[in-house]
Amino acid sequence: QNMKKTIAEQGEVINGITVYKLRGNYTTEMVKDLAFQLHKDSTNAVFAAAFLAAPDKPALVLMYSDDLVAAGKDASKDIKVAARFIQGGGGGQKFLATAGGKITDGLAQALDTLIENAVKA
Repeated sequence: QNMKKTIAEQGEVINGITVYKLRGNYTTEMVKDLAFQLHKDSTNAVFAAAFLAAPDKPALVLMYSDDLVAAGKDASKDIKVAARFIQGGGGGQKFLATAGGKITDGLAQALDTLIENAVKA
């Protein structure tokens, strides 16, 4: 709950969409749980995370609020595009998707790509 509050307070509006970002070292389960918590309370929002799930194990999580999914956003498709930067793959549902990869050097570019795709018209 504290982490959710911190992330929510740091949300940034880009092109009318609230963007929540997360970077650092976390377990995938923790980040997915945070995404589900944000999903319950969010409209017109995206949560994008690029993190190390274990030493040298890059991972991504992308969540879209239901209204963005209804407008055509697809987290499963968008995460696959970003996963290329960590030499990985991913998938999931239209509102929530995850990816794992092999190289950590691409995490920043993967996060930028997730956000760019999320906020473009």
